[in-house]
Amino acid sequence: MRRALRFMVMAWLLAGCCVAGTVTAGAAQAAEALAARAAQGAAALQASRFDDAAAIYGELVEQRPKDPGLLLNLGMARYMAGQPAEAIAPLQKALALNPSLAPASLFLGGALLDTGRVQDAVAPLRKAVSALPDNADARDLLARAYLALSKFANAAAQFRALTGLQPDNPRAWYGMARSYAGVAEATLTALQTTSPDSPLLELIVADVAVTQEKFPAALAIYRRALKETPLVGGLHEAVADLYEQAGHPDWAAAERAKINRRTPAYCATRAAECHFLAARIRESLAAALASPTPAGRYWTIRAANRLSTEAVAHLETLPQSVELHLIRAEIAQSRGQHPESVKEMREALALAPGDPAVETALAEALLRAHDLKEAIPLVERLNRERPGDASLLLMLGDALVEDQQLDRAIAVLEQAAKAPDALPHAPASLGRAYVQAGRYEESLPFLQAAAATDQDGDVHYQLARAYQALLRPAEAAKAMAVYQQKKGQEAPPSPDAAPEAVLTPPE
Repeated sequence: MRRALRFMVMAWLLAGCCVAGTVTAGAAQAAEALAARAAQGAAALQASRFDDAAAIYGELVEQRPKDPGLLLNLGMARYMAGQPAEAIAPLQKALALNPSLAPASLFLGGALLDTGRVQDAVAPLRKAVSALPDNADARDLLARAYLALSKFANAAAQFRALTGLQPDNPRAWYGMARSYAGVAEATLTALQTTSPDSPLLELIVADVAVTQEKFPAALAIYRRALKETPLVGGLHEAVADLYEQAGHPDWAAAERAKINRRTPAYCATRAAECHFLAARIRESLAAALASPTPAGRYWTIRAANRLSTEAVAHLETLPQSVELHLIRAEIAQSRGQHPESVKEMREALALAPGDPAVETALAEALLRAHDLKEAIPLVERLNRERPGDASLLLMLGDALVEDQQLDRAIAVLEQAAKAPDALPHAPASLGRAYVQAGRYEESLPFLQAAAATDQDGDVHYQLARAYQALLRPAEAAKAMAVYQQKKGQEAPPSPDAAPEAVLTPPE
């Protein structure tokens, strides 16, 4: 993002809005010296010497602490120098002095986002988007903030606007796909919570089964629903689409012949359904989101999933790029296709040889594919090139644990856990390594610290092992119970549960 915002810095400086016009008061000699120093700062920014620029503007702000242009330039320079936390104060002061300074809102939002203050970043970023509606960086940052806050519909709107500004931007299309998928997942959770016995949940299972080409299982569900009084329309259309995908166009035509015409009066009360069946998917989603009924949630899920699928499909039409390969690798990882992810990472690296970020991503993909023979030497080299990097230390430590090089792993993970920028899951990794090495007492503080954020139950499983080895059975039983609870949390029903195994023609 800083690489992209560099052009914003240049454009703002070239527009002459920040410094030259503010140096108008004081003695002529002092004003001339100030202007000359400000010109040096602008030159440093234009030459990407951001540390020098930050030092220069820091001096100037001491002399003119209420100059919004100088404060903006100081904030921009610090942000571009990789100091987002230090950029926040001058940018906030610049906005307090001149609330209409749109670049200050943009860079403040970026700095807050980079420092993890996602909620705080939304207001300045919304202001930046309002003032600079055609600025892709502002849209991207706001979309990312909404996505991080699970405000999926808002994120989707911003990512869609970004695709209008940058049609070949793979991150925008993938962000839109993730946002719509988030809408569907959140709505499914709401439907399961508020209507756990609704037959619509089974219809959603059928829709998923169709995407997985489990056609007989989906058909069995649709037919059961058609024998009852359907809560929603479109089931004959769903069966016909199923037949089309399965390669039976004649069966699909016969099924479509069963569809009753929908009147305007019917659609007046079922707008989401009618829009969806007329292939107006975005209009369907908008109408469904406005209807928090079970039927409204059903159409929200279907429309959002369709839009997510379309966005992912559009990725394949984009020009080849490093970023596109990285996104394809991420999608493959999310589907558990780890060899395919490695392949995409290699293709990205071929387009950007030696890029440390791509090499790091390749190492992660190799580890997920359990290719330790190639992954460990690569991660070792990256650690030599970037000593003290907490994320690389953690990656190496986890790889060595998997390779059962436990003594080496523990030494590395101890460094990772003590690093100033230690990652939150470093204690869990270190505790796991201690357990595998039989150093149970030493594992406890780290596993106990990680237990509060245990997502999949593994930390509690390791705790149970440690407590059992230390002859503390009550605590072991309690940890094991939490592990079993987390592992046994209710999963969505599987399409495989449907009994029909052979696809049959229309009844």
